[in-house]
Amino acid sequence: MRAPVLTSVIVLSLAIAAVIEFLAQKTQRQGGLALTDTPDDMPSSVVFAYLYVPTIIAVLYGLVWTWIDFDVRRMQPWLELSRPGGAVAKNSLLLDYPFEFLAFIPFKAWKLKHWPVFCTGTVMMLVFWGVTPLQAAILGTQAIVLTSNMTMPTSSVLLPVQDQAARIDSSILNGAYAIGWFGQTFPAFTTADYAVLPISPASKPAPRDLWTIETTKLTTNLTCWPAIVTGNGTGYDMDNGQGCSTRVSFFQSSFGGNSSAIILYIGYYDNAVLDYYLEGPDCSKNSSDQFLAIYAFTAKGTADDSLKASDITALFCRPSYGKQDVSVSISSETSRPLDESTIELGPMETLDQTEFNSSAFEYLLGVGLPPATLATRDYAASYLPDPWPVLMDKNISWPTNIMVNYAVAFWNASTSDLKNQTILGHAFSAAHKALFSVAVSHLLSPASLSEVKQGTVQQTLYGVAVSRPIAAAVEGLLLLVAIITLTLLLTCSRALSKLPEDPASIGLTLKIMRSSQAILGRFASQGAADAKELRTRLSGEQYALLKDQAGDPDDKQLQDRFPGEQDTLLEDDAIGRDIPLISASASMRNLKYRPVQPVWLKPYVGVVLILILLGGLGVLAYFKKTEQVLNGLPLPSSDFAVLQLLENYVPTAFSTLLETVLVLLARLLCVLRPFRELHKGKASAKSTIEAKYTSIPPQFIIVRALKSRSFLLGAICFLAVLANGLAISLGGIFNEYPVTIPYPVTFRSSRVANLTRQTILHTEAQELGGSYTNHFFALWSNFSTNTSLPAWTVPHYAFFPLDVIDGGGVLGDNSTIFQAQVRGFGVKSACVPLSTSPKEKSFANVSLVPTGVQDPTYRYQHQNGSWATCTGQNFYGSKPFGRASHESITWLSPQEARVINQLYPLDGGFCGDKFILGWLRIDSDDTNRTFQSSFVQCEAAMQTAMFQVGFRRSGGIVSYERVGDFDDMTAFIPLNQSRALVREANSINSNACSPVLGIVCGWHNQTVTTDWFNYILKYYLNSTALVDPSQGVPNASLVIPAVQDVYQRLFAILLAQHMDMFQAAAVTNEAVADVSGLMMVEERRIFMNDAAFIISLVILSLDIVLLTVLYIRERKAFLPRLPSTIVSLIAYVAASRLAREYDGGEHDKRRRPKREEGLMKDHYLAPTYSFGKYLGIDGKPHIGIEVDPFVTPVDDSILQTSGFGFKGVGEWLRRRRRRRP
Repeated sequence: MRAPVLTSVIVLSLAIAAVIEFLAQKTQRQGGLALTDTPDDMPSSVVFAYLYVPTIIAVLYGLVWTWIDFDVRRMQPWLELSRPGGAVAKNSLLLDYPFEFLAFIPFKAWKLKHWPVFCTGTVMMLVFWGVTPLQAAILGTQAIVLTSNMTMPTSSVLLPVQDQAARIDSSILNGAYAIGWFGQTFPAFTTADYAVLPISPASKPAPRDLWTIETTKLTTNLTCWPAIVTGNGTGYDMDNGQGCSTRVSFFQSSFGGNSSAIILYIGYYDNAVLDYYLEGPDCSKNSSDQFLAIYAFTAKGTADDSLKASDITALFCRPSYGKQDVSVSISSETSRPLDESTIELGPMETLDQTEFNSSAFEYLLGVGLPPATLATRDYAASYLPDPWPVLMDKNISWPTNIMVNYAVAFWNASTSDLKNQTILGHAFSAAHKALFSVAVSHLLSPASLSEVKQGTVQQTLYGVAVSRPIAAAVEGLLLLVAIITLTLLLTCSRALSKLPEDPASIGLTLKIMRSSQAILGRFASQGAADAKELRTRLSGEQYALLKDQAGDPDDKQLQDRFPGEQDTLLEDDAIGRDIPLISASASMRNLKYRPVQPVWLKPYVGVVLILILLGGLGVLAYFKKTEQVLNGLPLPSSDFAVLQLLENYVPTAFSTLLETVLVLLARLLCVLRPFRELHKGKASAKSTIEAKYTSIPPQFIIVRALKSRSFLLGAICFLAVLANGLAISLGGIFNEYPVTIPYPVTFRSSRVANLTRQTILHTEAQELGGSYTNHFFALWSNFSTNTSLPAWTVPHYAFFPLDVIDGGGVLGDNSTIFQAQVRGFGVKSACVPLSTSPKEKSFANVSLVPTGVQDPTYRYQHQNGSWATCTGQNFYGSKPFGRASHESITWLSPQEARVINQLYPLDGGFCGDKFILGWLRIDSDDTNRTFQSSFVQCEAAMQTAMFQVGFRRSGGIVSYERVGDFDDMTAFIPLNQSRALVREANSINSNACSPVLGIVCGWHNQTVTTDWFNYILKYYLNSTALVDPSQGVPNASLVIPAVQDVYQRLFAILLAQHMDMFQAAAVTNEAVADVSGLMMVEERRIFMNDAAFIISLVILSLDIVLLTVLYIRERKAFLPRLPSTIVSLIAYVAASRLAREYDGGEHDKRRRPKREEGLMKDHYLAPTYSFGKYLGIDGKPHIGIEVDPFVTPVDDSILQTSGFGFKGVGEWLRRRRRRRP
């Protein structure tokens, strides 16, 4: 109540509010505090700080206010008595503020205009049920999107135009092919519609970052107009209206003779591989940038000449290329622009021939090959992709060209829709845009002079956030507390106190009253009165605390200013009366009273309180069990502030409410403790009338209680302290983390493990034989530009696709991950080095001939000693010149019956089971004509198993793990059949170079690949050493791991691209194909901190145990009223000798009758005190505290049983029976 204390509290309140505001402002500026990439990266010190430190500060702040409030409540009656005119008893002597429940105090104080108590009571309510629980909820974790400025240099630019032609090759077509048909992704910084020049942050971004950059957008657009079509079935003249015309005759046919559409893309440039082109005398170079798109439909059974010109849709189109300054957002995880994030910063400008080699690009699209005059390329980079394998089921007539393939792939429409001119133009426009984006990714080179630009990085981080609404509420409450504290300071500074010292004990209170003989006489007859009687008799009387005019000027005495009907005054000469000591008169025997038990100590209150605590234990246990079962508690709300209130405010408010009850119980025990000792009898002054249990808050009484061996009191005071620990633990018990929650889902497998045919490739595709290359495209794209693998494919296995048929009411999007057990198929490839020495039991027989090296044969000795000779594909190419290299990729067949694609040869597949890779080096200038060779032989066997697979709706696999061992393959596919499938794969993988169109095949002097397998190994190993003529042949043992891995990957992709070889589930029992699985949804869930949970359980359990002991021990009442007011306390001693003799431990021996000296002799040496019945100095019987031996302890004979507990119920029933007539 003193100015320094209250001033410090004001400063402290404002300081806490300022810190909160600082943290809130910092959160607004930075997005959060202690930001980390993931919740798991957050240091434990930070976790402790945001979970517990705000509550610890609030609890300590609350303890300060507990002491202030306790002092104000305790001193308010004395301040009222110290007023110049004093105060009526109901506003002073009868006040019991320290023992009132906190929630009622401000209202009572307001009514009585006790402003200090009103201020502290209001502040306590604000602190206990406002500041403390709200401050516990002020900090929380959440995903924070943080946008910051960052320097971003240009990382790549387009190659100089003179260098671009060398890179505009078939690899662009191959990459787009894999993207369009196999669901693989576009390269970095590209989309299906445009590409942007790469710009990257100066510092490495996190996977979830989003950059917004200013860069240059590159795109292409088509301008199309209808062709003028004339002619009949023998041919059609198509004119662009600009001086270019061409004659088109249709000779296409459809597979199976079905109705089909003729779709053509006719570019300008002539090439031997083309059936159509515009270049010629009727179409000059002025139209070299144009192409002709045609759609015509041929019905089954009709002749080609039945087509009319009006049945043909034909468009001439001219591409244009542009660049534009834009702002675009890039995902750091994919490095690709986000849809609809582009903002134009300037006009679209022309990307002309000085910046982009559009001629080479258009040549590639029209012909399907790069110009033959350009530099030597890898075989696959000069390979003409065959469009037919993926178009056979599209009702498109054959032959057609590659651009039709891309138009169908990138435009989501049926082929019949292409009859519409607009749709036909859009389809080829989509194809041009996609190919242009892929081309740009091939034409980039590191920027030599980086242009530095400013951009923004949007980071998704996890950190501690301050809830702005809760922070504002706490700041407002603290400001209000500071204002109320200032009011309290002003009020207390004006308050007059006439107390000579702190009435901290019974003795010190009695010392103040000892000089007021009239008051003692007024209260002497109230010893056995209950609280209601005291209020009735004394409520309206006015009392004042005045200086003792007759004695010491510093002494104070309480005087009755307006006495009413007075009891007999206790004058000093009354001591001289002939009063028998320890009288057993009738008045003593008839003295009876009804003992009272404080409401908060009654058994029913204890039962309710313990049940509430048991309920709290049950709720915590239920939440913990639910958390373990559900992998976290579902969020009840998505609002951050609401979640903080539910997770932190409610538990903390429960603990602070419990604290108020425990503090009140402890205060009751503190005031009752001296009386318990006095009730036992012969108690010392130190443990009773001089014990200062009520001068400080119960939280600080523990040591005093233990020293006086008051263990139960110490235990309950300890519970009041533990309530603060409970507030801290409950305030941090709930925390949020992002987790993946599984929801049950039912899938249906689209396929079952029954073959529909005996081959991998379907009937029509087998006509292509070894020319099938789609699996090479997919794997090369994955290696070269890090695009995804085809759907339902992982490096070594292909899985049966699943479709969601029952999501249990939970929806998922394209990013949702599902989990299920799926059957997967693959091969186990076993490769070994193959010797070239005839001394070995298996060797490659390689011999030198004038043209280089003769086609090798491969010899194997059987166990019976006989030899088998196998042959591979022919060595193509001319004889070597200088230092040259040659690669051999071949499947084997028996020498006696060499038949392409012979799946069931006469040798039982002995040769066909083998797949050979060989590398040869020779120097034709060497007179010794020596050569080097290295061979690897691989054999594979199909295998199958069940896998636990994580996948997206699109079929992209994100995780997989085999469940158990591999199954017996013959249970699904007969052994001979599975071996035949492997032999077919060997044949398909033997896709070697053919010596056509000037492509380098066979012996070569450059570091180029001449087959698809080595082309992919080049990217796999990130090295050209395998095909470099200047280096020696590779070590077979070292290259085997790469060969095995690539082989297994190719086989898995091959199966995934031909899942129709397995029977559709719809053909079989669909129930057999149903698969139970899970949908994995990332959610934020609430988890209970284990340490806080255990601490809370321990504290609540300890509360239950000790409160149970308390209510059992405190069942028996013996006081007529609770000594909670000044008058209630003084009435217990007013008629006793103690009231005259006690003087701070020094007892006045003056004027004591001689007849008492013998009896008091021992008393003066070591006086003891008891509570009971005694004859007061007025000669009347009283109940209260008296000096031994003048008091008889209270026994059951003078107690009228009060109706509480089961005993009280029995007494009530007996009284009811006695009253019956």
